[in-house]
Amino acid sequence: MSKTIPQLSTVPGGVTAGNLFFEVARQITAGNFNGESEKISGDALLALLAGTSLTLNIIQRLNPTGAAYDPATTYTLYDFLDIAYQGGHYAYINPVPGAGHLPTDTVYWVLISTDGPAGAVGPAGPTGPAGAVGPAGPTGAAGAVGPAGPTGPAGAVGPAGPTGPAGSGSTITVREADSSPSGVVSELVFPAGSLAIAGGIGTLQFASAAGLTQNLTFYIRPDGNDANGGLSDISSEAFLTINRFYQVASGLTLAGFTATGKIADGTYNTAISNTMLSGIGAGEVVLSGNATNPSLVKVVATSDLTNVGAIFLCRGAKSAVMRVQNLEISSPVTTGVVFGILSSSSAYCEFNNINFGQISAAAGQQLRAEDNGILRSTGNYSILGGATSHIVGSGGGIIRVQSRTVTLLNTPVFGTFADLSLGSSFIANGNTYSGSATGVKYNVRSHGRIFVSGAATSYLPGDTAGLIDAVSFGLYL
Repeated sequence: MSKTIPQLSTVPGGVTAGNLFFEVARQITAGNFNGESEKISGDALLALLAGTSLTLNIIQRLNPTGAAYDPATTYTLYDFLDIAYQGGHYAYINPVPGAGHLPTDTVYWVLISTDGPAGAVGPAGPTGPAGAVGPAGPTGAAGAVGPAGPTGPAGAVGPAGPTGPAGSGSTITVREADSSPSGVVSELVFPAGSLAIAGGIGTLQFASAAGLTQNLTFYIRPDGNDANGGLSDISSEAFLTINRFYQVASGLTLAGFTATGKIADGTYNTAISNTMLSGIGAGEVVLSGNATNPSLVKVVATSDLTNVGAIFLCRGAKSAVMRVQNLEISSPVTTGVVFGILSSSSAYCEFNNINFGQISAAAGQQLRAEDNGILRSTGNYSILGGATSHIVGSGGGIIRVQSRTVTLLNTPVFGTFADLSLGSSFIANGNTYSGSATGVKYNVRSHGRIFVSGAATSYLPGDTAGLIDAVSFGLYL
């Protein structure tokens, strides 16, 4: 591009090859060349030296640095900042190389040009080829389970299994374990050399001669029926009576497992003894009511049990543990004999969280152990009413209530709280008796023993001093 510039004859020292560029740069800075780079031809330079006004084509080779301004860089003459500094492009014009001089310092730099406004955005170029597929991302979290699909068609019937060995020829009745409304009772019949199922078809659950393979729970409800199987907690399946549960459980081979009778809230009147004959083999037979409020499950003797035993009778020298818990025992009968829990004939029986209500019979005893039977408390319990005695031991029976809290309510009345004779023992150390009762505290005679680990003779409930027959070797220890 050509530009006419003023007379340069006034350049200090005259116009020489050494200072021509600087004067031109000064003129550019002054606005004479609008900041545009110019070139000067040889002819134009000669005319300039003659002192005339002329059109210049200024020629000067600059040295682009290719980098932004850096105060640590040493710049030399004609170095050019082709990367803008604060929007301008500067040339180094001092003949002495230097560093740390800002481009705005006119002793060292001259502004050659400034950046113009951004041009209009050009049209988009063609889409480039697709890049390579990246690696697979991590597996995401499992989604929610979808709805169940429709039931598939029934599979083909498998081949018949081999014929089993011949049975003993007895008939075993097994009731349905499901909630089928058919009410049909199925039977497994084992005649010699064959096996047949008579009656309705249902899900059958029973213990084989090899014994239980898991714990088993039966259900007892006021609206149940003893013709039911007892294996579901609904009226059409549950037992009606406690004794029915004991009949079934006593026939089981426990094999180390537990058969539990779960009693629903309600009142269960009984005119016969609920007899706990332990199952065959080691294991437990447990009768359990309401653990939170035992009084919601009431077991009431409604007749004299002189000839049948007790409300709960544990009998049999077998290896199973029998336990009754979480319920209330009472009887309004005023004649004959009524025992609450009786352990007899070398049986082992436990009780826990029992509320002992009034047993009004002439020989009313809440806990009795005889003939080497053992009764053991495995938890705290309460006494809500009186009886002839709370504890009775005879014939080598043992009753153990140790380190328990026994709560007495309503000031129950006893003839004798604890009555031990004929080599029986009441082991009662470490207990807390909360509340009071009336009657003789204890009576030990005929080799009977009460062990309280040195506690005072006032330790047991009652308002009358206890009796010790030393002549017949009664002991209070």
